[in-house]
Amino acid sequence: MAEKQIRLKTARDKLKPVRQNGRPRVLYEKQLAPSLQKLVELHCQGKNRYECMIAVGYAEATARKSAWRVFGREDVQKAIEERMWKIRGRDNKMVDRIKDELANIAFFNIGTILNVTHKGELIYDFSAATMDEFAAIGEVTVEIYTEGQGDAAQEVKRVKVKPHAKMAALESLARIHGMFNDSITVNTGTDSIEARLTRGRERIGKKPVVTEGEFEEISDGDG
Repeated sequence: MAEKQIRLKTARDKLKPVRQNGRPRVLYEKQLAPSLQKLVELHCQGKNRYECMIAVGYAEATARKSAWRVFGREDVQKAIEERMWKIRGRDNKMVDRIKDELANIAFFNIGTILNVTHKGELIYDFSAATMDEFAAIGEVTVEIYTEGQGDAAQEVKRVKVKPHAKMAALESLARIHGMFNDSITVNTGTDSIEARLTRGRERIGKKPVVTEGEFEEISDGDG
């Protein structure tokens, strides 16, 4: 009689091919319970096993005695591995994003937002600026004031643009890519015990050097 399979109608269930008694079967692998999902998340955030067990509601005695059993479950181990993989991928994306932001600052040329008039004057023009170029700008100040009096008065607009520190961004990028080989030698001025003992033995084995007038001869009283 053929074995009858029943499909579980739960969103938390998914197909998992396995082999049982040498025959392929299709079982249904349930996703972790919410408490175990929270346990996995806390563990991947850096908490130890006991802290995770307490946080999801286990009693202290159970947390101390059964943590190894809970974390030793195959589904929990798999969930931790998958979560750590996602975290590493997210960290890699963050590293790439930091590099891109530093590159925007390091290679920004202010000439891309400047126009030169027929009189040789410089005028800022942001109409064609890209988001990467805007990311390199740290501060924009607009001052509006009036010059002259009466009918000769004119409104003047002054724009000041201050990009982020270009050299600092270049140095950061260079260090990230290993272009700088900084080595710092720290001399604390203290020798090891072995070195001090060696120097002490050398001093004991040497005859004292007597300089004229440094020592006074003392009679023993017999002559």
